[in-house]
Amino acid sequence: MSLNLFIKDQLYKLASSGTLSLHAALSFLKLTGLSSNKKRSSSGQMVIDEVIQYLIEATSPNINSVWASVLFPAEILHPFGVRPITMEIITALLANLNVTSKLLDQSESDNIPPTMCSFHRTILGLSKTNFLRQPKFVAATSLMCDGNVKSFSEIARQRKVPFIFLDIPFEENVDSINYATQQLKDIIEKIADILNTSFHPNLLNQTIICANEAIALQKKFYNLSINCHKNIYQHHETVNFTYLMYFLLGTKRLTKIIDARCKDITSGTSYNKFFDEPFCNKNAKKLMWLHIVPQYKTPLWGIIDNGKNSKIVCDEYSYPYFDEYDLASPLESIAKRLIRHTANGAISRRIENILKIAKDFNVDGVIHYSSWGCHQASGNIHLISKAIESAGYNFIDLNGDAVDQRNSSFEQHKVRLEAFLESMNAGHS
Repeated sequence: MSLNLFIKDQLYKLASSGTLSLHAALSFLKLTGLSSNKKRSSSGQMVIDEVIQYLIEATSPNINSVWASVLFPAEILHPFGVRPITMEIITALLANLNVTSKLLDQSESDNIPPTMCSFHRTILGLSKTNFLRQPKFVAATSLMCDGNVKSFSEIARQRKVPFIFLDIPFEENVDSINYATQQLKDIIEKIADILNTSFHPNLLNQTIICANEAIALQKKFYNLSINCHKNIYQHHETVNFTYLMYFLLGTKRLTKIIDARCKDITSGTSYNKFFDEPFCNKNAKKLMWLHIVPQYKTPLWGIIDNGKNSKIVCDEYSYPYFDEYDLASPLESIAKRLIRHTANGAISRRIENILKIAKDFNVDGVIHYSSWGCHQASGNIHLISKAIESAGYNFIDLNGDAVDQRNSSFEQHKVRLEAFLESMNAGHS
């Protein structure tokens, strides 16, 4: 292990144990330049730099922060000057540094069932440490994960702070849009009471304008990516970008990042040095990733995302499925975005989205990752696999754990993925 990696490893171990705050650890990394990696593309490094700076600001003593689930609408938080700290992202960060085991063990000792999602078990263990500063409140939504209401309400109870929950209707109609819109209005009033401040609609309008800029840029990036053969991003960078589209939506920071990603495609010579060459092998199999990725380091990527034999070119959640917001009715627009999320509603909506992206990118195969404890993902896998294979695409489902690598078997994955690639090379579906 290099000195840089050793220092970073020790920093995060201290932080995750509560001995050192996340704010102090990230500030040290930025000050020393230890967060830089010369292998990343220019926009790939920008993402890391901007997220670290954001988290430094969000964890500062003079900033109001909220612990939130990943899909809670940040657009209604930014006008208050409140910084959402997305707990799933913090969990992913710790998993990447291989320091989640103690937090998972803490949850198990608290009688949290091991069949529960590892993201949530880590979050529950994390809430008992001093890793993060006390939030003003905790916020979650039912979107995509029914377990949010239990996990995040428990965190709020432990921390003795208010809990705000946004219930997203299953279907889209006039009543459901009105229902979600009214909830957003009520939540804004509640946040104003918690912070003892007033809500200023003009600040929401500024946020919406920024959000529209980001939405337009993400559509541009998606369209540019379809015919891009550069090796700009690898595995996590491709799939995890969707996180930024939620907690940074409505900020100039997000538009800056997406604009840089577009420029790396259109004019940049930068590429990720994880790959041997700047461009993907023209005979490499193009793969689509479904659901979340393992957040820790794994040799899995050397098999399916090496740019020679195969390359992950797209994922299901980064597609800009929603239109730009209506400035005349911003809260209703936010409500529509949440209800129309491709993971909300009937499974047919998610399948339709998957098949559209697969067709756009002309993929050869589709990989679904069923993470431990995510019952929604594993429960739908039969319908998803049937639809994908019926459309003529090769499909494989990997069972693993996106957070706790003790529940994943690389050797099993290796054997199955090599057979999967061989099958595609042989022309079998």
